Amino acid sequence: MSAANDVVEVADDLHDELAQAQAELDRHPTASANGLCVACRTPGPCAAREAAAAVFVRYGLLPHRLAGATRPELVRARIVAR
Repeated sequence: MSAANDVVEVADDLHDELAQAQAELDRHPTASANGLCVACRTPGPCAAREAAAAVFVRYGLLPHRLAGATRPELVRARIVAR
């Protein structure tokens, strides 16, 4: 194997690890209304979310935010015009 192939494999592994961590973050938001993880129903942030967030911290990256995941409408949050 060449060094270039090793770099591609590492990049693929990193991409897969970040994709899996992002999926976990998307599945485990903390609800605005009650502070519980939407998936686990435990006080948030749950262990699964913390572990997924740690992956992004390890690489100095930020995860993508899934708009509306925390269900802000349950606490009567609304969009304020700019």
